[in-house]
Amino acid sequence: VRRAGVGTTYGLMVAIIFSGIVVLGLWPVIVTLALVQILFRSGQFGTMKPCYDMLFSAVSEEQKYKSKNFIDTSVVRSAYLIGGWFFTLLKFIGLSIANITAVAAIGMLLLGYLGVDLGRRFERRGSRPTQA
Repeated sequence: VRRAGVGTTYGLMVAIIFSGIVVLGLWPVIVTLALVQILFRSGQFGTMKPCYDMLFSAVSEEQKYKSKNFIDTSVVRSAYLIGGWFFTLLKFIGLSIANITAVAAIGMLLLGYLGVDLGRRFERRGSRPTQA
């Protein structure tokens, strides 16, 4: 993260996870799912979580704890809920697992773009806290 920067690190992790989703779409078996989950979780806690925490260094301590708690509970859990509903909807309309992973890959690209953009904005701005 120190050498590549937050934006590039997010971009690399998104590329790796995107590749895993594509492979899962091509070979939808339990072994592939397990390998993609291992890849995702290790990347999430090894690189994406430190990058996520670094983004909060640009705000004051009070803003950090208020916003981080809200994001970690409300936003993330709502995203899990909506993702589950969306998966159920896609299965209900008759999409196969391969087609669902194609939709997930497109969503991953969109989220990846947002993560890279946020990381680059952070790097341009520096880690100085904003005034409340």
